[in-house]
Amino acid sequence: MTLIGIILIILGLAGLVAALRPARRLYNISGNQHKGWGFLLSLITLFIAGYLSYLWVLINIDAGLFEIVVASIFFGGGVFVFVVVRMSLQTILLLQKTIQDKDHQANHDYLTGLPNRYPFYHKIDKLISLSDQKFCCLMLDLDKFKIINDTFGHADGDHVLQVLGQRLIESIPKKALAARLGGDEFSVILPNTQSQDALTVARSIRHELSQVIHIGSCSLIVDVSIGISEYPRDGDSRQSLMKNADIAMFRSKKQGNHFQMFF
Repeated sequence: MTLIGIILIILGLAGLVAALRPARRLYNISGNQHKGWGFLLSLITLFIAGYLSYLWVLINIDAGLFEIVVASIFFGGGVFVFVVVRMSLQTILLLQKTIQDKDHQANHDYLTGLPNRYPFYHKIDKLISLSDQKFCCLMLDLDKFKIINDTFGHADGDHVLQVLGQRLIESIPKKALAARLGGDEFSVILPNTQSQDALTVARSIRHELSQVIHIGSCSLIVDVSIGISEYPRDGDSRQSLMKNADIAMFRSKKQGNHFQMFF
C-alpha cells in the first residue's frame, strides 16, 4: 500500500509542478487580479513543499488505509489545481484576444486593414496638442473609381482598394500614418514635415498607386488626386486642416495636376 500512496503523491505533485508555468503566466498578466494570482502562485509553491514532506513520510512508514486516503486527497488536489489554473489561463487569453480583435475592428478598416478615421483623428489631435511641431495632412481621392465598380463589379473594386491600400503603406515614411476614411477616400498624416517634403511624399504615393493592377485579363491604372495642408499655416484644428486639404484635393482633381498644396 505504501507504493500506491507514493504513486498517488507523485502524480499529485506532478500536477502542481505542471500548474506552476500557467500560474506564473497568469501572475504576469497585468490587471486587477494580479495580486490574487500571485497569492495562488505562492500557495502552489507551499503545496509542493507539503507534498514533498508527505512523500518523505510515506517512504519511511508502512502506509495503512488512512495514509492512502490522505494520498488520494493529495492526488485529487494536485490534479484539481492544474485543471483550474490551466483553464483559467486559456479563458483569460481567449478574452484578451477577443478584446484585441474588437479593438482592432473598431480602429481599422475591415477591407484594407488600414487604420480608420478614429486613429486618424487621434493622431492629428495629438500632434496639434504638441503645438511646437509642424506636420502635414494629405487627403487622397481615387480618380474615376466609380467606373471601376460599375464596369467590373464591387468584388473587383474591393480588390483594387486592397491593393492600393497596401501600396499606400509602402510608399510613405515609417513615421507617417495612412488611413482609409471611407469609400475611395484615403488620408495620410506626416509628422514633423513641411509642405515641400510632403510634396515629395505625394509624388511617391502617386507613382506607387498608379502602377498597373491586373483584374483577370484586364490591366488597370488608377490615378489619384492629393490635397495637402500644413499645420499651423493652413489651420490650427483638425477640422480646418482636413477641410483645407480637401479643398486642395478638389483643386488638383479639377486641374488634373494630381497633387496640390492649399493656398
